[in-house]
Amino acid sequence: MDATAKLYLNDSFRLEFEAGLQAVSTFDGKPSLVLDQSAFYGESGGQLGDRGTLTVGHVDLKIVDSQYGDGDVLHHLFEGEVPENLTSGAPVIGKVDFERRRDMMSQHTGQHMLSAALYKELGAETVSSRLGSRISTIDTDKKLTLEQVRRVAALVNDLIMEDLPIRPLYPDEEALAAMQLSRLPKVTKDIRILEIEGFDRTPCGGTHCSRTGQVGPVYVTTLEKCKSGTRVNFLCGKRVLDFLAARDETLALLGETLGCGAAGVAEAVTAMRKESKELSYNLGAVRAELNGYLSTQLHQAHPPMEPWTPVVVIRDKDDLKSLRALASALAGREDVVALVAGRDAKSGDWRVIVERGERADFDAGGWFRGPGAALGGRGGGRPNRAEGRFPADLDPTRLSLD
Repeated sequence: MDATAKLYLNDSFRLEFEAGLQAVSTFDGKPSLVLDQSAFYGESGGQLGDRGTLTVGHVDLKIVDSQYGDGDVLHHLFEGEVPENLTSGAPVIGKVDFERRRDMMSQHTGQHMLSAALYKELGAETVSSRLGSRISTIDTDKKLTLEQVRRVAALVNDLIMEDLPIRPLYPDEEALAAMQLSRLPKVTKDIRILEIEGFDRTPCGGTHCSRTGQVGPVYVTTLEKCKSGTRVNFLCGKRVLDFLAARDETLALLGETLGCGAAGVAEAVTAMRKESKELSYNLGAVRAELNGYLSTQLHQAHPPMEPWTPVVVIRDKDDLKSLRALASALAGREDVVALVAGRDAKSGDWRVIVERGERADFDAGGWFRGPGAALGGRGGGRPNRAEGRFPADLDPTRLSLD
């Protein structure tokens, strides 16, 4: 099959076209149509493929993806059964889904601008980029901070407000050699350069806006560490508006829940954190007092034995932190081996801590591998201290150090 002519190269807003059918084919086991020319963009260069419809005769096929096969042959992947009696050369009417095309144009052009600005302002080169269906990413070769990248994004938004012209260029060898490009072309013929007037020139075969104002706002959401340096997660155009609308809705809901309105959420959360720290401190003091009382009572109820003294305690409503503290308090007496158990509030499983005093000759970790495992428990640790989890339906009276 011959390579598919790319009708979008000089006009990314071309959404409808006529073509001739080359073949009914498959791509990765899915049915596809191959045309002699198409305005559909096939997935490449980090940009997702177009969607839309192809009409062959009286049959409308829903195109769910566009992918390139060997030799620049574009496969239009469709849903449903393969139409009957299709012949080579049959006329086809194509229509690209405008919402997806418009979104991809915005993300791709915004990526070019952000990559160029990251290099110009911070010396950070783009190693790779990906324009996803929800979030877009740029991987750079430098460690960057969110403050740095958002400052760069602010410069990009200023350029967007200037509504600069964007155009594809097809330079000859001499003109190409004279250009200052942000990166070298990956192809050696039919080289296409995307020019953002007065700002950047980059080799690219994707779909783009014709003016920077069409990109819409650019917003950096988060940064991540990656092998090359920093991954920049960003949104462009309508995605920014949707993101901020969702955030506003969440903020309004929080304000309503806290009874302070959206504007008072930050102050209310700060006050709650302060109160939480105070309560945590007070709880710690109460827990220490309770554990001191319990350990004293249990020590009195368990006089020293030889070679060591077993103390088994079931506290089914205590949290894990309290159980650990009680086990440590009990093991503070050198002859004691303490087994303290309580229920996990979420799962209902039993959490068990085994800890020994300094003089007790007992292997806490070995207990989980032996008697504990026989009861269906999972866990382990060192000879002096170990902990694990047991099934919710375990009868806790079966927990024993004997």
